[in-house]
Amino acid sequence: QIGRTIPFQFSEDVIREFQVTSTGFEAEFGQAGGGLVNTVTKSGTNQVHGDAYYYILDSSTSANDKINEGLGIAKPHNRRQQVGGTIGGPILHDRLFYVGNYESQIRNEPLTVNDSSQLNDALAQDPNFLVDNPALAAQIAAAAGSFPRSFNQDVAFGKINGVINDKNTFSVTYNYQRFRSPHGYFNTPTSTGDGLSLTDGATSHFFQASLQTSFNATTINEIRFHVGSDYHFDLPASPPTFPAVVIQNPDSGFVFGGNRFQLANTDRRYEFTDTFTKVLGNHTLKAGVDINISHNSDFFIYGPKGEYLF
Repeated sequence: QIGRTIPFQFSEDVIREFQVTSTGFEAEFGQAGGGLVNTVTKSGTNQVHGDAYYYILDSSTSANDKINEGLGIAKPHNRRQQVGGTIGGPILHDRLFYVGNYESQIRNEPLTVNDSSQLNDALAQDPNFLVDNPALAAQIAAAAGSFPRSFNQDVAFGKINGVINDKNTFSVTYNYQRFRSPHGYFNTPTSTGDGLSLTDGATSHFFQASLQTSFNATTINEIRFHVGSDYHFDLPASPPTFPAVVIQNPDSGFVFGGNRFQLANTDRRYEFTDTFTKVLGNHTLKAGVDINISHNSDFFIYGPKGEYLF
C-alpha cells in the first residue's frame, strides 16, 4: 500500500515457522514477481500453553538523532511499548483445538517541523515582513515546532483446528489489525510540515478456512477459502478550509495551511483454491484451481482547497 507505515500485520508470537522464496516458486504460489513469504501459524494442542510479554524502548536510553543534531534540535521524547499474550489448548481432546493472541503497540514519538531556514531567507529580504502580517505569522507559528504523534496498533488472531476423521483435518483462522497515527504520514523525526494534518491509518479483517484430505501416503488435497478486507487512509480529522502554502518544495522546504492531498484505499478480496498433490517416486505432481476476486477502490484528491507555491 502506498505510504503505509503500519508496524506489523500480526504478532510474531503466533508464527510457528516461515519460508522466504525468491525463485523456483511451487505451482500454487504464483502471481509473485520478486518473492514470497509463506507463514505457518501455531495450532493448539492437547495441553494448555500460554505466554505473556511486555517490551519497552525509551529515548532516555538512546542518543539523539544525527539529523536533529545537525539542525540543533533537542532529542525528542520517544517511547515504544508492546504488550500481548498467546494461549492455546484443547476444546475436545485429540479432536478440536484453539489458539488465540492479542498484541498492542503504544508508541509516542513527537514530530518536529522546522521552518528556520525558510523564515531566515524571507526575513533577510524584509525583516518586518511577519510584523506587518500578523495573521500569516500566527499560521506559521502554529505550523512549526513539536507536535504529538503516536503509532498505536492493536492486532488479534484466533485459530481453531481439528481432526474430522483419519483422512480429513481442517483449520479456521481470523486476523484483525487496527493502526492509527495522527500526524503520522511521515515516520521520520523531522518534517517539512507536509501532510501534518493527516492521520495515517489502516484496518484489516482476514478470515480463512481450509480442509486437508489425505487419500493415502502419496496423495493429498487442500481446499482453502479466504475473505479479506483491507482499508488504508491518510485523511485529515476535518475537511480543510484554506489552501496549502508551499515554500520552495514539500520535500525540503516548508508547508503550512491546509493539506495538499488526502487519500484512501480499500481492497476486498475473495479467494478459493483447490490444490491436488501426488507424489510419484522422485517426482511431485500438482494440479489445482485458484479463483481470486479482488475489488479495489482508490480515493485521491490533490489540493482539496488549492495550493500556493512560493
